[in-house]
Amino acid sequence: MFNRHTISSWLIAVSLASLPLCSQGETEPAHHFAENDGVKIHYVSAGDKNPGAPVIMIHGFPDWGGMIAWSFAMTHPELTEKLIVLNLPHPHGLTRELATNPLQQKNSAYAREFQKPGAHKKLTAEGLASWVTDAAAKKKYLEAFERSDFEAMLNLYKKNYPRPPYELPKEGPRVKVACPVLLIHGLDDNALLAGALNGTWNWIESDLTLVTIPGAGHFVQQDAADLVTRSMASWLNR
Repeated sequence: MFNRHTISSWLIAVSLASLPLCSQGETEPAHHFAENDGVKIHYVSAGDKNPGAPVIMIHGFPDWGGMIAWSFAMTHPELTEKLIVLNLPHPHGLTRELATNPLQQKNSAYAREFQKPGAHKKLTAEGLASWVTDAAAKKKYLEAFERSDFEAMLNLYKKNYPRPPYELPKEGPRVKVACPVLLIHGLDDNALLAGALNGTWNWIESDLTLVTIPGAGHFVQQDAADLVTRSMASWLNR
């Protein structure tokens, strides 16, 4: 279980039914909130009274939801039935590219800035929400960022993002993911280059479905919303 200091800046939603949330003739999705050690977690339920397995969505700023999802699936296979990750290659793929790809090293310079003392003072709610194009959604992002702790956010970068000199990843007993994986990646992502996707199959013991989307960037769920939603729904319901 994550404590309030770990997840205070994340946006977490839990759906108690497989996608799509409801079909014709079913009730509309119902929104609820649960408390977890002082952190309010939003979840949505839909469908009949016997819902399927929960779908946990992790994202926000920092954009560490994918890394946490990968790590959880590797260390808790008994609790992970399926894994979907948007625009974050397997951690070993990213670590390899940081060690061998000068362009990935250059494009990770933003993380170096985040790791400097006082870097949080340069962040604003407006700047962090600048990528959100939907007006209603942007309002919610701004409200969330305005009550967030920017210094706590950047502490994740200070603690976890690799620093030079970069080293090749080390194989270990908990590297592989046991469950099926859907990996969706916008190929125009400049922060996390697509080369890190190579070899992903070496770290997954089950089947891997890889969807690469030209013209979409790091926020692939916004740049190709319909395709991402349809891909997720069809994969979960296959």
